[in-house]
Amino acid sequence: VLLRLAEDEHVLLLTIHHIAFDGSSYQTLFAELARFYDDPSTELPSLPLQFVDYANSDLAQRWSEPSQAYWRAQMEGVASFNGLPSDKPRRPVGSFTGQSLHRVIPKDIDDALSALAAENGVSRFTTCLAAFFVQLSRYLRTQDCVVGTPLSGRVQPGLDGLIGFFANALPLRAQVDHDLSFAEFLNHVHKISLMAQQHQDLDVRQVISDLGYAGETAFTPLNQIMFSFEENRDEDLVLGGHSAQKLPLMRQQAAFDLECSLIKHANGRLEACWVYSDALFETQTISDFARTFETTLRHLLDAPDQPMKEISISVRSPQFAPSKAPAGPTPLFIDMFEAQAAASPQAIACKWVADDGVVKTQTYGALNAQADRMVATMLRLGIGATAPVAVCVGTLGDTIANLIAVHKIGAAYMILDPALPADRSQIMFTQAGCQCAIGSVAKGQVPPGTIEISAAQDCDDGPLMPEHQKARDAANVAVILFTSGSTGMPKAVITTQKMMCVNAIMGSSLTDKPDDAPVTTLL
Repeated sequence: VLLRLAEDEHVLLLTIHHIAFDGSSYQTLFAELARFYDDPSTELPSLPLQFVDYANSDLAQRWSEPSQAYWRAQMEGVASFNGLPSDKPRRPVGSFTGQSLHRVIPKDIDDALSALAAENGVSRFTTCLAAFFVQLSRYLRTQDCVVGTPLSGRVQPGLDGLIGFFANALPLRAQVDHDLSFAEFLNHVHKISLMAQQHQDLDVRQVISDLGYAGETAFTPLNQIMFSFEENRDEDLVLGGHSAQKLPLMRQQAAFDLECSLIKHANGRLEACWVYSDALFETQTISDFARTFETTLRHLLDAPDQPMKEISISVRSPQFAPSKAPAGPTPLFIDMFEAQAAASPQAIACKWVADDGVVKTQTYGALNAQADRMVATMLRLGIGATAPVAVCVGTLGDTIANLIAVHKIGAAYMILDPALPADRSQIMFTQAGCQCAIGSVAKGQVPPGTIEISAAQDCDDGPLMPEHQKARDAANVAVILFTSGSTGMPKAVITTQKMMCVNAIMGSSLTDKPDDAPVTTLL
């Protein structure tokens, strides 16, 4: 659309669907637009490839085995959700509404960034990404961080001059070792980035599918946070001697929870554009996070050879106030719960309204004791960590105790809703590999021959069991959930023990109620 504002002033508005256009297409579009403006009869040179040729080639050869093997190894044990704790509850189906804010990176930080990148033989993108990983590690209190980044996807010869969508948003996974100096960590991130570029022919959707995370609707699997760095994206558009100036548009859509795009303009200015989901975050939260990124950059650039654990970075937002840099193995949810039960046994752990309308509560001590009795019963019947356990939903107190009991024996749980049709429940039970069902088991809810334990009748009310020693691993499966099955058959989605821990930490930081957080986030 061409809008005429005055005799010598016009605005050209171009709207192009992302399915047919990516960031690398701008230069080609502007060059061809200027050429046709100067001479409408001009003929463009023939292209060696058309997009349909690329599509047919891509469908024929699919993806290389080396790339599949690389991403399979790189993403082994990774959680589906790797994002920030949100200010607002996450909806079952994600919203794509968003807002953006822009900040100019101070020149002294920009200069130090360029100097350190040159000194270490890495790009400014790698340097900024490394600092971003460090910030995320401290916010999420984990060394294992995942950030998505857009790659051009134009790996075949002859694609540079094409207009189309080739970009691929692949996840970069880094282990943030705070014993390292920032300069040493830079080398780690540099290698990760190079390997991702070498294996970018694998579509991110295939990576998600291989991990069993397809079908998620509440968030984009793997990539909830995106990071990119663009050099000199200020392509000039000159039409018949008339110069054109880009007009910034405020984005009101967010494809991810949070996107950080650093743009190095032709005039030397380094700008950070933050796009965020306003269904999840308040503006102040993202503004604080953006300022903290600049602070993180400044401190890391000031002391690149100092161990990162010795570098203090204050966090402005009280919702995201991190503890010291994580060290040692990832704690498990059940460890956190048991510690809370020991520290505050009389604190209220859960509250619910019974069928008769009476409000009921249960303390941490009572909940822990009930879970221990269920553990003793399961162990007596030979139920251990080797197979998932189906937890049939009953009263809230009993259900939570049963979920905790499953964690205590080191197994994964799958929740069965009594409202589901019996045949669907049995399909889920079988697909998950369960051998035992605990709780209020409805008739026909599980296959014949299943070991059934009723929390109301079969649990041992004797002395509490001694502490059951078992191997615990943050990479083990903690929860098995199933999709709605709207496409035919319900599909299983797993959550690891590590992700349970992250959820609990996120709950603690948001609620500011340490007595409630571990149980609140369990369900």
